[in-house]
Amino acid sequence: MNKKKFSPLPGMLTVYRDLERDEVFSGMEAVIMRDLAGLTEESRDEAAEIYCGCVSEMADAAEKLGISGNIWCTWLAALIARSENAFALSHERRKLGKCTMHQLAAADFNILYHYINYDFRALEKRLGIDMHGCMPDFIPSAEKEENASVKALANDLAAARCTDDILKTAEKFYEVYGCGAFALNAGFRWDSHERRIVPAVPLENIMLYDIIGCEDQKNIITENTEAFLTGLPANNVLLYGDGGTGKSSTIKAVLNEYAWRGLRMIEVYKHQISDLETILDAVKRRNYKFVLFMDDLSFEPSEVEYKFLKAFIEGGLEKRP
Repeated sequence: MNKKKFSPLPGMLTVYRDLERDEVFSGMEAVIMRDLAGLTEESRDEAAEIYCGCVSEMADAAEKLGISGNIWCTWLAALIARSENAFALSHERRKLGKCTMHQLAAADFNILYHYINYDFRALEKRLGIDMHGCMPDFIPSAEKEENASVKALANDLAAARCTDDILKTAEKFYEVYGCGAFALNAGFRWDSHERRIVPAVPLENIMLYDIIGCEDQKNIITENTEAFLTGLPANNVLLYGDGGTGKSSTIKAVLNEYAWRGLRMIEVYKHQISDLETILDAVKRRNYKFVLFMDDLSFEPSEVEYKFLKAFIEGGLEKRP
């Protein structure tokens, strides 16, 4: 009796379940599942439509961002980098050993390994379509160097020879860069309407050497920042002076100089001072060094927000993160 050979369904994600909220990922997953289950004439047309839509969206993003190479791996790399699950956060804090969460994540990466290495050229033939090698070898009109960490993660995912390689690749990424928006961006602002910290992009491309004529001030700030990043005592900083003398530019330059060492900056406006405790609560368990940046800080005689700011700076019972 001849037995029919078939590929087993990969299974369901657990730790990385949030990836399925992404339309492209869920669409590609649905196409793979239909293909593994055996395509019928009806499911073939439906799968082809979903597949073309997903590839179109990935190609559009790759063209806008100037991303070359395997756009499916790059898309997955971005999702893995952004995922703020318990496994990723624990590795960001470098506190996860061989435990149940590690085993659950390993099972998820086994599924993702199958998705990464799926034979999409053969799938396109079965679907009766030709995407001209778009998935594995996309060539944008102009390449860009933004989000180099995600590109490196995508290359490592594509080069992985087994599930364990992907697991170790993700662990290394989280330990070096962290996870979520803080892994992919350096500057942020507090959105009072959405009640969350959102990326401030693009950042102004300015470095400390671009600022001329205030070497003493720059030295004081960089020495203080170095102490902060290395865990030594550091001061809150007040920059004052006439308009156009480089106060804000210096702060932006400090962020650009030290972002690679884990420095992150959140801009808070004066009318958001009452939200400082909420902002602190959102970042206190993350493995970064945060600077809260308040530009053009001034108070009228009738304003009393400075009292809350003073109490916040001096601190309370809770240890400052």
